[in-house]
Amino acid sequence: MQVSERGTAWTQGVIVAAIAIAVGVTLLVRLQRPFDRDTLALQVGILQSHAAEAGELARLTRAEQVAPGFVGEHAAQLAENVERAQDALAAKDAEPDIEAQRRAAETLGAAVHARLHAWSTAGAQARTRDFGFAALSDQLDALHKQLKPED
Repeated sequence: MQVSERGTAWTQGVIVAAIAIAVGVTLLVRLQRPFDRDTLALQVGILQSHAAEAGELARLTRAEQVAPGFVGEHAAQLAENVERAQDALAAKDAEPDIEAQRRAAETLGAAVHARLHAWSTAGAQARTRDFGFAALSDQLDALHKQLKPED
């Protein structure tokens, strides 16, 4: 019986390896596909969320409701988050009918990133300057609605 058990274990091991390879190939193919409407909308939503958060932080900063040290550090962290989202957008094209929206998201993401970077290094000016995050958030929201009107 040990020979039969060893053969069964070997067969099960081969099956598990085949399943793992199939899952890996499926994931690799999925990652290489261009953005579809849903995945692009997700990326745009991430950028919009960061822009809205920056807008709220700017509002609280101008109202002097947050500590200056926190503002600079948090703006730098948001800039890093936006940069990661930009990298994801730049990593691949979108399906032809939504490529223009992907490029628009890249442009808006670059604007959010640049303003966050400027804000994180602005020092005392950051307390009074309006960096326009609310307008960028609105533009990203409109872009998201183009991609997913039902949301």
